[in-house]
Amino acid sequence: MKIKPDLSDNLGCWLNYLEKIHPSQIELGLERVESVKNKAKINPSFPIITVAGTNGKGSICRYLESILCQANLKVACYTSPHIHRFNERICINKEEVTDKDIVKSIHFIESVRGDTSITFFEITTLAAMHLFVKNKVDVCIMEVGLGGRLDAVNIFDPAVSIISSISFDHQDYLGNSLEEIGFEKAGILRPNTPGIINFKNIPKSILNHAKKIGTMVSCLGEDYGLDIDNKVSTYKSNMVEIDLNELLANTSQVQVQNMAGTIRCVEMLRNFFPISDADITKGIQRTILSARAEILSRNPCLIIDVAHNFAAAENLLKILKENRNEGILKAVFSILRDKEYEKIIELFDGVDQWHIAELKNTRALKIDQLESSIKRIHPNSIIKTYQNIEQAYQSALENCKENDNIIVFGSFYTIDESRAIH
Repeated sequence: MKIKPDLSDNLGCWLNYLEKIHPSQIELGLERVESVKNKAKINPSFPIITVAGTNGKGSICRYLESILCQANLKVACYTSPHIHRFNERICINKEEVTDKDIVKSIHFIESVRGDTSITFFEITTLAAMHLFVKNKVDVCIMEVGLGGRLDAVNIFDPAVSIISSISFDHQDYLGNSLEEIGFEKAGILRPNTPGIINFKNIPKSILNHAKKIGTMVSCLGEDYGLDIDNKVSTYKSNMVEIDLNELLANTSQVQVQNMAGTIRCVEMLRNFFPISDADITKGIQRTILSARAEILSRNPCLIIDVAHNFAAAENLLKILKENRNEGILKAVFSILRDKEYEKIIELFDGVDQWHIAELKNTRALKIDQLESSIKRIHPNSIIKTYQNIEQAYQSALENCKENDNIIVFGSFYTIDESRAIH
């Protein structure tokens, strides 16, 4: 029998309770969470931006949040997962909502759900939106947790939808082809509403669904784009042209793409709010992208990235090649067992030393399996194992010369446990 916390209990107690009230971490479908939403009478009246995609969602959310705050709007932002603290998921004007307020909101949702069984993500999504309504925000950014069509975020109708990218991840839930995955992501699109497809080589399943329901589609490279010529950055669309000067000099191509989709989204939001070109430029300049190919140091070159699927790992490798010093390369790495870890390991054939440990997570890849995979794929690499990722990270830093390189990657949990950005 699970003992339900009350308002006097802390956030940690509540989160621990929520993890146990549903038999599985993930159960796709909207009927259960929709029924609780209706019981709680959560009916947001402000514009919502829904962001889905395999990679790039978090970056787009942060760019949007920064631009809209720059435009003096009261901005809510809901993202997942977090790196260090659950509160990172629920922000208003870039500030994490307090433990006390989150507990009050979770307690409210728990009090009205009755016998309806909902997951950790579903109840916290409802709690976040309840907080945003209560705080009377002007606009809300919602990051999809998994897929789109059957994700809890999708119970709220967006004013603008954006799909950041499509690649392989979570195949057990989303399908084994890009067409199947694309169909799930396309579920966030709405009739007669702007839908931004922020990548090329779009699966037919997305375009067919958009056409079927009458979405006002914008496609990267056709309806808008962001060009860099001699360090001069210009955003052009079928509606506007914005000179970003040298803002994007030395920015990775992936982030340039994320910015392009962000600006297109802001264009659509101008139907609701006065957002200037200066707001866009300053907002982008002030965006902090934590653990997204984040370069913490140049000498040695130290890059941390939550990259946990093949496409994200490919991007990390490109960033590394662009910034790498001449010295050796050390990788601090661990990953969950349900990821394509061997394909990811194969990418990094230039690693001289692997510093590895098992994550503190029930889904963690076992250390012996991780070690044996690296040995088989890269027999000439040095492999060092540790009791935990923090020890692995500290060891990699020791005796590190100024021209050496360290990458820390594989999971949100890897970044958190390394304590690289605490």
